Amino acid sequence: MTVMHVINLGYGFEGTGARLDELRFISPTLRDSPGASLPGSIPRPGNRFAGTLWGRLPIPVPANYLLGIDRQKYDFDEAGFWSYLRGQWRQSGWWYYYLYALAIKEPLGTWLLALLALAAPFAASGRTGNCRDELLVWAPAAAVLLLVSSQTGFNHHMRYVLPMFPLAYIGISRAARDSQHTPALLRLLVLAALAWSVGSSLRHYPHSLAYFNEAVGGPRRGHEHLLDSNIDWGQDLLLLKRWLDRHPHVQPIAVAHQFPDWMLDAADIRIPPIPVPAVPPRDGSPPVAPEKTGPLPG
Repeated sequence: MTVMHVINLGYGFEGTGARLDELRFISPTLRDSPGASLPGSIPRPGNRFAGTLWGRLPIPVPANYLLGIDRQKYDFDEAGFWSYLRGQWRQSGWWYYYLYALAIKEPLGTWLLALLALAAPFAASGRTGNCRDELLVWAPAAAVLLLVSSQTGFNHHMRYVLPMFPLAYIGISRAARDSQHTPALLRLLVLAALAWSVGSSLRHYPHSLAYFNEAVGGPRRGHEHLLDSNIDWGQDLLLLKRWLDRHPHVQPIAVAHQFPDWMLDAADIRIPPIPVPAVPPRDGSPPVAPEKTGPLPG
């Protein structure tokens, strides 16, 4: 079963085989109409393939899969989102954003295992590495990282590089696979790195989304480096509600969170939200002064 089959099965083959010119796109790459003048507004949909030979071709993926890529491309190119990294806001991204995010969000033990996996072919005795097999694993992972890093319209979510993780972990597994052919000290180092990776992660469970490694001071210092879904996607709102139920005397209470209100509004679980702006205004004006927004007593 190919990757294409897996994608189509996941969408139930919805829209697979539709003609390319039947879709309506909003990204400047795929539409044929000029974009809207206001940042963040959606332009009139179009299709630059309409009336061409390419437009008659059937698409091999579900229609919504392709439209999702189109919407993401629009967000990168024209949505006008602000980006945050290490205390700095800007209306564009950084080419090294995802490299930096990986460096501080992945356990240091995992990084050590990756280095050991890359060094394994040189340390193993009596074995020769197959470069072709290694490239089949590492090249696609690197391609995903390069592709995502090239989109610098905005940077919010490290999750965009998640497709590289399965391949990267397969490559990292070489550290254990070849450990029986390496010196005993190197085998102990592999075990120590694995224990470090697992232990560091479990130490902060179930708050895994807000995990940062020890190089930046752990989760308590993570907000100094990354924001948005790298820390908060509303995952702890229900845990907070349970804590408030056990501590009814803690009043007044207010919370600002990153999770979209249309999915779960804090007011729905009787937690009054405080209107603290998460990012600078999209019209380019400076952010509201902190003393006018909080923190407030409570």
